[in-house]
Amino acid sequence: MNTTTSKKQMLLLTSLLVFVTGCSIGGLPVSVGSSCPDCETIICPDRETLSIEYLGSGGYVLRRGQDVVLLGPFISNPGVLTALSLKRIEPKADALERWLPDVSTADAIIVGHAHYDHLLDVGWIAEHRARQAMVYGSRTVAHLLAAVPALEHRVTVIGSEYSAGDSASTAKPWIHIPATRVRFLPIKSEHAPHFAGIKFMTGVLDEDLDRLPRRANGWVEGRTLAFLIEFLHPTDDRALFSLHYQDAASNPPLGYPPPGIRVDATLVCVASHRQVSGYPSVLLERVRPRHVVLGHWENFLAPYTQDPDKLRGVPFSDPWDFIDQVEQYVATRQGSQWVLPAPGSELLLVACP
Repeated sequence: MNTTTSKKQMLLLTSLLVFVTGCSIGGLPVSVGSSCPDCETIICPDRETLSIEYLGSGGYVLRRGQDVVLLGPFISNPGVLTALSLKRIEPKADALERWLPDVSTADAIIVGHAHYDHLLDVGWIAEHRARQAMVYGSRTVAHLLAAVPALEHRVTVIGSEYSAGDSASTAKPWIHIPATRVRFLPIKSEHAPHFAGIKFMTGVLDEDLDRLPRRANGWVEGRTLAFLIEFLHPTDDRALFSLHYQDAASNPPLGYPPPGIRVDATLVCVASHRQVSGYPSVLLERVRPRHVVLGHWENFLAPYTQDPDKLRGVPFSDPWDFIDQVEQYVATRQGSQWVLPAPGSELLLVACP
């Protein structure tokens, strides 16, 4: 064995070990259970609450009264060989049955891009658990989910989006979720490279599939979007709660919402943040949220767990660097807070109508 071959094999082995184990989270301030930082400071007789439940891998359940919205739900964590497209990939019904909360009344499932760690479970969830939910995503998302007969007429293609830098007079393509007091604004964004400037599973689909991809590399990215999501006042179009959501890190200003909009919480992506510039610091200074939720931070290539003692960081990430940037923002924004949620944990926001 020559030296060059040995080095290549050692690099591959090291990379595989990182994929399998993820990075250590020793000492990370992981939040578990339910927290409500607003409960003691916002007091009114008819206050409303918004629950933000973290599912893991950038997925969330949002609940305000009867309005329920899922964001990229994913629980079927594959192993490293599956992620490398060496084994078949499919939803894990046993894990979904065990860990997915009750989403039977969900109105919508919103998907930012079509990689398997955001879309793989959507078809199963929409067919078996969220049976009335509409799915919203890119044309590639729609072409992939065309392979799920139960979703016929239940997938809405997002055909236009706000782009950071558009003039104030530009019409914003808000999408209203039927039978709810929820609307969302798709925002042009991008997906950071995964490692060393390399991005995997790129591309788009231009025709419907008749079966879901059997390998991870078949779940191509498509167009990547961020979102501004507003839960509206019960009787008018004022936003009672406003969230900014990104399921992939991006270079500025991609993914940024329109300026001048109050944002209660921004749901940001830890994974691959060092592969782009100024993320999340520049984004936070632009959005100025009261709360920062750090998502897509844990290793989704290990078996799904909600036990903080068994969680590991997403491969090739640096959560401490991300936290340092968030803490620098929080230090300059009076009343703002941040949370690094364990899967299954909940953040409650409070508002007075």
